Amino acid sequence: MAARFIIFAHMRCGSTALTHALNEHPGLRVAMEPFHKKYAEWHPQSPDYSTLIRDRETAHFYADDLFARHNGMKVLDYHLKPECYEEMLLRDDVKVIRLSRRNQLQAIVSALIAQQTGVWHADEKRSGNVPRLQPLPLDVIGQQLEAARSLQRLYQGMIARKPPQARMDITYEELFTPDVDGNVERLCDVQDFLGVEPYVNDRVITLLTPGESKLNTDYAIVPNARQIEEAFGSEETGRLFDRVVKPASAARKIPVLSVP
Repeated sequence: MAARFIIFAHMRCGSTALTHALNEHPGLRVAMEPFHKKYAEWHPQSPDYSTLIRDRETAHFYADDLFARHNGMKVLDYHLKPECYEEMLLRDDVKVIRLSRRNQLQAIVSALIAQQTGVWHADEKRSGNVPRLQPLPLDVIGQQLEAARSLQRLYQGMIARKPPQARMDITYEELFTPDVDGNVERLCDVQDFLGVEPYVNDRVITLLTPGESKLNTDYAIVPNARQIEEAFGSEETGRLFDRVVKPASAARKIPVLSVP
C-alpha cells in the first residue's frame, strides 16, 4: 500500500505534470492543489479548504479529511501559512516530496508570462492564440525572486527535519530533461519512494517529454528579455537563456509496466 504523501512544490516546477503522471498509477490517487481558492469550485463535493484551514488544529483535521480519500496531495508553497504547512509536513505518517527549480529566474518569468496570457499549463497552449506580451516589470521580478528564495530556504529547512527515509528532494531540471528515458527512471524512483511498483504508460511518457509538457520555454518572446537577463541572470538565480541540465544518472534495470 502506498504511503500517505505530500508533493510540496515551489512555483513553476512541473508539479502539475508530476501529479498527473502519478495519478496514472492504479495504486495512487493524488489531490491537485486542494488549498487553492478555487478547489471547491473545481470539486463541488469538496469543502473549501482554503477558508477552513486557519491554524495547526484545522490543518491537521482537514489533512486527515483529504487522506481519507487520497493517498497524497500536491500543494504549492504560498497557499497556506507556514505554521499550517509545518503541521502537515512534519507528521510522522506522511512522506514529503519537495519539488523545486534551480533556475529561479526562469520560474519567475514563466509565471509572469502565464499571468499575461492566462495559459498556465501545457495542455492549454494549443487551445487558442496567445496574445502579444507586454514587457515584464523589473521591480516585480526582483521582488518575486527574493520572495521565492526566502520561501525555498524556509521550507527546505523545515522538511530537512524529517527522517531521511520520509523525505525526497527532486528538481524540475532532473525530471524534465531531453533524456525521456532518464525522466521516466526518475519518476520510477518517486514511485519506489512512495512504496508502489513502477508503472508507466503512454500518457506518462508524454507528460515527461519536455516538448509536450513544458510551457514558456521561449523566453525571447518577452519584449525586454535581454534586459531581464542582464539585470538578474547569475549562477545563483539562473539565467534566462542558459538551461543547465543535470546529466542523466547511469541506467539501472527497472521493471516498468507499459500499457496503452
